[in-house]
Parts: sequence; structure tokens; C-alpha cells
Amino acid sequence: MRIHILTLLLVFGLYNLAGAQPDRLINDQNFTRLAFASPGSHGLITTNRPQLHIENTPFYNENWLPGRVKIIGHDTFSRWAGVILELDKGELYVQLEEDFISNFPLRWVNLLQIDESGKITTFMVRDLFSDHNAGPKGHKFYEIIHLGEKYTLLKCHTKFLRKEDYVENLGMVRRPNKYMELYSYWVLAGNSLRPAGANKTAMKKAIPEKANRIDSYVKSKKLQLKKKEGLAQLMQLLEK
Repeated sequence: MRIHILTLLLVFGLYNLAGAQPDRLINDQNFTRLAFASPGSHGLITTNRPQLHIENTPFYNENWLPGRVKIIGHDTFSRWAGVILELDKGELYVQLEEDFISNFPLRWVNLLQIDESGKITTFMVRDLFSDHNAGPKGHKFYEIIHLGEKYTLLKCHTKFLRKEDYVENLGMVRRPNKYMELYSYWVLAGNSLRPAGANKTAMKKAIPEKANRIDSYVKSKKLQLKKKEGLAQLMQLLEK
């Protein structure tokens, strides 16, 4: 059973076309391709799958969280709806109605915001390799740590399935496959994309023109770069 196109338009707040240019609209044909929905889709959203011998999940959030998206070509965010981020294949699940879940392709998404207990986290959705010939290939979720005039610092959230190909000696029980988290940091300086990290050495390599200032700020401000707040404060200081 497929959700009606009009329902999708209403859910994502795209039905108000005032002021929009015709060549920037998402038409019915596009939405037909996007609108995969099934009452049985809830089976995709599980916190554990022991029958498959898999620990952890590929999801950023194990439960539905309020989220909203800004579609490419549109200036405003959609209304809030339940979302789950899949970090292995790079997919976004949206809870359209109580019994409908839609897999919304990332190629349509510009920005994504989720509300984590009152704290808003903003993600930029990009294929950085396609844009800059560097960085991860394919559309990924990049948490915006800092967005400034000179620099943008992004944290890429991904997961991968670590497969165990051997059997343990004790009881001959196969160790379960396990989803592992993988993070990478990237600095955008103009058109230049540079690998970074949550430590002073990596940040100095990413922004060599500010290496001395990074040393000074980390020491004088006692910045903890392993924490998002410390990285954000450092980037704000480097904008000056």
C-alpha cells in the first residue's frame, strides 16, 4: 500500500508553492519514485537482531525522534515528523503516519535537524567526494559543529558491520557480527576540503595557517577538543 502523493506533500510542508520557481519544484513524478511506504516497514526499525547474530544497529537513534528536513531548492524546513537515521547505507526513515514509514532518499535533502530531548542537532547531507574530489564517497550525514564565514567544521557519522569469520573455541559459538561507529571530521575552507579530527594535532594539520593560534587557544582557554563544545569554541575563535 502506498501513501498518496498529496499526503507526502502535506507532511513535508511542500504544498505551499507561493513564490517558488517552477523549475525548483519537486513534481509528482519525483515524489512517486520517493514515496515508498508500507505498514510492514516497522520491521526495519529494530534495536537488536539476535536471530541474525548481529549486535547493535546501523541507526544513529534507536527510537523515533522529532526531525525536519530542508529539501534542495526550498528555503524553509518541513514540519516536524518522526525520523530515524540509518548510518550504514545512508538512509533516512520518516514516520509519515502511525502505520506508514517512508525511506526518503538523501539526494533530495539539504539540511536535517533532529530534536534530542530539547537539544537541536543539525546535519548537512552531502556527497563531499562528488563536490570536492575528497572525503567520503556517497551522501552522508555531516553534523555541523561550526558554520562560519571562513571555516566550516563537519563531523561525519557512519556505521559499518564488523563481520566475524571465525568460531570461538569455547563452546564453538560464533561471535556475533557487530555494528561499529565510525567518525571522521572535515574542515571546509572556501573550496578546500581538509581532513580534521577531535584533537590539537589533527586540527593544526587541517588549518596549518592557524597552527600557532590553535596552540595558544587550546592552552589559554583550556579547550577540550574531544568534546563538541570545545571544537566549536576553537572554530569560533579562529574566525576572528
